[in-house]
Amino acid sequence: MLNWCAYCQQFQGETEPYEVLQITHGICATCESSMLADSEPDLARVRFLAELQGEFAAAGRRGDVGEAEAMILRAAHINVRPVDVLVGLLAPLLFEIGKDWERGAITVADEHRFSNFCERVYAAIVARTSASGAQDSTRPDRAHVVLVNAPGNCHTLGIRLLALWLASHGVDAHALLPTPPLEALLTLIRHASPRALLVSVALPEQIPGVLDIAARIAAWPEATRPRLIVGGNAIKLGLVAAIPGAELMTDIGPLLRSLAT
Repeated sequence: MLNWCAYCQQFQGETEPYEVLQITHGICATCESSMLADSEPDLARVRFLAELQGEFAAAGRRGDVGEAEAMILRAAHINVRPVDVLVGLLAPLLFEIGKDWERGAITVADEHRFSNFCERVYAAIVARTSASGAQDSTRPDRAHVVLVNAPGNCHTLGIRLLALWLASHGVDAHALLPTPPLEALLTLIRHASPRALLVSVALPEQIPGVLDIAARIAAWPEATRPRLIVGGNAIKLGLVAAIPGAELMTDIGPLLRSLAT
């Protein structure tokens, strides 16, 4: 489930069951501390997000980027942040399209059209969002959080979206693309000394590469080791039980709270 705050309309992360990508509403810590929990949520905004999700899905299947940009502007008028639209609506739809392709419900051309749509919407939002400046100015040798794909994972949009979302919440995050070979990656991480290294795993067969990263980092002195956090669809869907030396991330909400402290 996709968890949005019913008061400020910011995306909060996901909650179980993770394979169900419908919108659910709660209240974020900021709104709760502001005593908004004692007031009624804006039900019109709650309904708007659900309608927007369906409209995005339809526009994506048509490849209609112009319509998507118009929807983003409509969302901004009620204070829904463009970066939250990306992470809380668009990214889950991309996951759904992948499942449709796997079961043969759509063609390869349909999947490519939707992927291209997502890339173009991402580029449009990066161009307009204030979070993009923080992300673009953060180099991997300065970032507190570095994001990479697991070896063999070629889908880069996920970590770019997450880096943008983290940056929008004040976390110095950098998506490193493409993922360097193991030795080059370890050299960079050792030099940069980030607080955390996030690795995205799409499929279980990508785990051996992550195990190599984890084993090498585990051999470093404790004071020089970053937190190793592994997420992605393979983790979210429970396809990987454990990775020695790594924390498994199923929900970016708790991740954000732990990185922001």
